[in-house]
Amino acid sequence: MQYVTIGIVPWSAATIATVEAARDDDEQKNDMCPPVVFSGEASEILRLAHAGMTGLATRSAEPDIAAWNERCRLNPARGAADHLDDPLVLASLTSLGANLGPAMENLQRLAG
Repeated sequence: MQYVTIGIVPWSAATIATVEAARDDDEQKNDMCPPVVFSGEASEILRLAHAGMTGLATRSAEPDIAAWNERCRLNPARGAADHLDDPLVLASLTSLGANLGPAMENLQRLAG
């Protein structure tokens, strides 16, 4: 089994199946599902995080895949957008949006 999500085997399997069923182009499927390799080495955590977050961001840019992911019961963040009336959730998502780009650039630089 290849991980394409961080730490959740069933979600990875379901994600791969969804992308496989929804797309014909192998290059696009590979871009949407970069392998998240668990080596057990602490020195690899940045590379692991970068692969997981890159795949998630790429899949989130595809409306059909993003909609599936939001409905998927295996997604630990499922339904977060349903709670935007909670100021803490809204503040957290706003902060995430403001900081994700710079964080990913940093992560890519550090992961090499």
